[in-house]
Amino acid sequence: MKRLLIISLLMLATISCGKKATVHIKAINAVTGEPYAGLAYGITATRTGNNGEKLVYEERGFLDANGEAYVPIRVRTGRTYNVGITDPPNTCYVNNIKYTFGKEDIPNLDYQFEFAECGYLQLKVKNINCFNSNDVITFNTQPLNLDGYNNINPQTKTGCYDNEFIDSQVPYGPWIATWQVTKNGLTTNHDSTFYINENQHYYFLLEY
Repeated sequence: MKRLLIISLLMLATISCGKKATVHIKAINAVTGEPYAGLAYGITATRTGNNGEKLVYEERGFLDANGEAYVPIRVRTGRTYNVGITDPPNTCYVNNIKYTFGKEDIPNLDYQFEFAECGYLQLKVKNINCFNSNDVITFNTQPLNLDGYNNINPQTKTGCYDNEFIDSQVPYGPWIATWQVTKNGLTTNHDSTFYINENQHYYFLLEY
């Protein structure tokens, strides 16, 4: 009976202590792949008790010169953990504001944050060879390599369209403009790539 009690207590202690793991955090520039050094990170845990859920910091620190941190942590059953990181200055894109994991996710605790700084894009769309009111254009602009980001949804305009959009803050890097034009029953497709530098005001003229 005494031995059974000791075994039960040891099992309970093991469960309450959790399982040791290492969380790998990395931050890179989504356009260049270069690391961000010195960004602050935090790992929080959500605990559920008699008074509801409580959020507490488990670990916090700063990324090294390679934009990385290897953080030892004890992951306990029944808790949800979040990995967050501070954004670099002038950020217009982040691939994930936080990552969530639990004990079942060990050992796959590798989390990469990707950022891109801001530039500016101004778009002018003009039908310079208008055929009639049945002319149609569908156009869009978006970054070439930033997953999940859309500057605007594709827009469709008709007739002798002529409009200049306001200067918008967007992630810097390579972009592509695509447009489909229908005139006099003939449909053509077009695209053009361009590059917006950090803090640059880029003017794109789309004539069709």
